[in-house]
Amino acid sequence: MAKIHFAKEISLLRTIPGIQKLSAICILSELGGDMEAFVTASSLIGWAGLRPRNDESAGKIMSRKTLHGNRYLKQILIEVSWATTRTKGCFLARKYHQLNKRMKSQKVLLAITRKLLVIIFNALSKKEPFDVNRNLASENSSKISPIDKNDIYLPNQNDLWFN
Repeated sequence: MAKIHFAKEISLLRTIPGIQKLSAICILSELGGDMEAFVTASSLIGWAGLRPRNDESAGKIMSRKTLHGNRYLKQILIEVSWATTRTKGCFLARKYHQLNKRMKSQKVLLAITRKLLVIIFNALSKKEPFDVNRNLASENSSKISPIDKNDIYLPNQNDLWFN
């Protein structure tokens, strides 16, 4: 039944690395095909229960565990994230290994799951297949370029007021 009604959405989701037919059907059965219920990807992340908590009182850090949200969607997304991190040549796998050098693997996996959910949101809301090259270009362009020493103004010693 889901294959008939959501054929286009399933094909859109299958363009994302790590998502195959069964996982696409499970994701669509939990999300639905219409993304108009969610204004932004951040609201979808919160609804899925993947938003990080910041429980702190008087400087003491309490639990950071995400409690609320759709547990079935969270389970399938985490499984897809594990598959994505083990895919050779995938940009999410590279991101996983970069972050895993400085964080625990479970925290890194949740970060990759959030990224994956943002990709799913954009694919379903814009009705466009996922393009790896466009994602890599935007990821590389967002990095800050190194500072050139010609860009920095260093005053002469004569210009300083305390001479």
